[in-house]
Amino acid sequence: ALPRPRALCLSLALWVCAFFAAFGISMTMPVFRRLARLSKVEWCSRVVSTVHAAVVSLVTWRLILTVIWDGFDPDVFDVEWRSQCRLTILLALAYLTCDCLLTLMLLNEMEESYATLAHHVACIIPCALTMVFGGPMLAFWGMALLGTEVSTLWLNLVWFLGLGQNSIARHLRTLFGLGLVLTFFLFRIVFIPLWVFWILSSEALVSHGLLTSGALPFFRETVLVAMGSMLLYILNLHWFAVILRGAYAALKGEESVCGEDSGAIGQEREGRKAKAG
Repeated sequence: ALPRPRALCLSLALWVCAFFAAFGISMTMPVFRRLARLSKVEWCSRVVSTVHAAVVSLVTWRLILTVIWDGFDPDVFDVEWRSQCRLTILLALAYLTCDCLLTLMLLNEMEESYATLAHHVACIIPCALTMVFGGPMLAFWGMALLGTEVSTLWLNLVWFLGLGQNSIARHLRTLFGLGLVLTFFLFRIVFIPLWVFWILSSEALVSHGLLTSGALPFFRETVLVAMGSMLLYILNLHWFAVILRGAYAALKGEESVCGEDSGAIGQEREGRKAKAG
């Protein structure tokens, strides 16, 4: 069933308030006050993005590791996990919607804006479908997509470290940039196809889906999982290529890391290249 309008509105309001709270707190920091207008917007956006990535990653990986360790239990899923899946996906859906609106407002000023929109829309669609249909297969798939937000934590750390002008910040940025390459590869390139294979081959999950949804709805969920995974995988390959180019430039000693300009302070050339979350 669709989420109640009140729950959706509260979720949207939560992320909007988080953005303005990030702005208010950041105004106390000299480094933030020196940023140009668009960089200030990106700073606040990345603070909210980091909070979102941390929350959904913790909840998602707790579920994934529990299922891997104990196996899929239909009774446990229906009683304990279904509501948590819906709440987590609802929060993610609201966050992605807010970030899409922000991207649309700055469409002509941001770099990689169209790719960012495509990525967010590709994530919004499975989240929305999960909320509508609510089957266990879609729930597990949607939660797994949120688990890939681990790499977003590293991406945002790289961006914030890029604002530092001393050698320690530059060395840390290179180190965390390599961590970003590794986590993006593991969580978005390797993990997604492995998890999709597990979902489609899990006898307990398939049996529960057929029993609770019926043959035709379950087939629909299977098609959505397969097609959605292919679309997201193509976009992830694009972002991974961008990240690799940035990492290569960083290792060569250039100013660009992960496709971004480290001299963002006081400049109007800001963008959100390679923002995947």
